[in-house]
Amino acid sequence: RVCSECGEKETSAIDRLGGTSIIACSTEDKSCGENLVWVLYFDGTLKIIGKGKMTDFADAESTPWYEYSDKITAVIAEDGVESIGAYAFTGCRNLKKVTWTDSVKSIGQYAFGRCSSLAELTLPEKLESIGYYAFYYDSALTHISFGKTVSHIGSNAFVGCSALTAIEFAD
Repeated sequence: RVCSECGEKETSAIDRLGGTSIIACSTEDKSCGENLVWVLYFDGTLKIIGKGKMTDFADAESTPWYEYSDKITAVIAEDGVESIGAYAFTGCRNLKKVTWTDSVKSIGQYAFGRCSSLAELTLPEKLESIGYYAFYYDSALTHISFGKTVSHIGSNAFVGCSALTAIEFAD
């Protein structure tokens, strides 16, 4: 098989990306940020790798992984990723877990909207800004933990999060 994004034979892409089977990747273009690449593994994990800011997408359909959005169950933004772009994961209804490092300083508008399987969220410790409607209608979201540095939460960032029962702020 051939990777639908980078065009390499799957075995070549797997070897280069650490031995785990992949569905798709963009290892040689700038489809998600100037110095970022993405890889979607067969287990549903989408990794964002590199250093810099993610692209702010015009809508969910313009993300490079849109055709795989129902397969995404976890997102990992590796160290060096500075932002999660607008609309990046909107509508990823099977997304259950987001892992990020303190290099993430901002989450764009509508970034995780309508992720109806996302139940708990621990935001990056050094996060500064959350865009408007960033987590709108995440109907399974019950718990959010904020770090000390959030200075801006956009309007309606958590609108429609009807299961939300616990919000924690760092001391």
